[in-house]
Amino acid sequence: MDCNGVSCTYSCFENYHECGDACVSDSAVETCGDNCAPCPEKAGMDVDCDGVSCVYTCSDGYYDLDDDLQNGCEYACSFISADDEPDLEGIDSNCDGVDGRVEALIFVSVNYGFAGAPGTWQTADGQYRRRSCGGECGQTRKKSLIVSQGTYTEIFTLPSGVSMYGGYDDSYSEPGWSRPPEAETSLFGNINYGTTIENISTPTLIQKFTFYNQVSALSVGMSSYGLVIKNCSADLVIEYCEIVAQSASDGEDGSDGTDAVACWDFNGNGLCDPTEDLYPFNGPDGPV
Repeated sequence: MDCNGVSCTYSCFENYHECGDACVSDSAVETCGDNCAPCPEKAGMDVDCDGVSCVYTCSDGYYDLDDDLQNGCEYACSFISADDEPDLEGIDSNCDGVDGRVEALIFVSVNYGFAGAPGTWQTADGQYRRRSCGGECGQTRKKSLIVSQGTYTEIFTLPSGVSMYGGYDDSYSEPGWSRPPEAETSLFGNINYGTTIENISTPTLIQKFTFYNQVSALSVGMSSYGLVIKNCSADLVIEYCEIVAQSASDGEDGSDGTDAVACWDFNGNGLCDPTEDLYPFNGPDGPV
């Protein structure tokens, strides 16, 4: 407070500023910095003031997955463990937004690939697929594949030690890449032999896929397989998968049998006289 010779004048102490006829704290959430209005609330966030501006942090049990604090911490999750391997319940144990560890995953989508998009490739039948990685795709350590719901018709080679998990929802609705029970990932593979998994010698898990072959067998005597496994050790585990094979083809016609004989004596006497009443097979008009 001061006096200018006519009236009293007032000025706020350091770290305070004037709001109306009062001096308010620069570090209060209600009057942060030089504002006279409280810091806006944001979903899933706690707010504080550093004396200049509002400071936001995620509240307990909420996470910022899109790296945009302007829209708050949008993902509610209960942290269980940093070690989060994909599981059939779809539980995001480490709260990174996906069932699995983002940095150890390659994401494969049938729905969001388009010409020219990063990570997109075109299949032989003209469809687009999109791959993205939680870390660097070129890293030498092996990652796991998580595959979105939908139908895939291309033929692929699965390296030993790279696990593959289907049944993900890539709709990008929050939280994104969830794993609902109803999501189905279908692999059609080869025409007659479906998908072939071979030369697996280190722990490899294939989980929640439906395997088909594309058509029924095409030629006489040909078999039909939805899934073929070749040269694999017990380290290969196939879990919660369905295998559907189309119809195999009929075998070749057998050869004709020998001509029948009129009468045969099964007592060891060979051919017999059909007029003899050796068996109860003779009717009133002769042999039946």
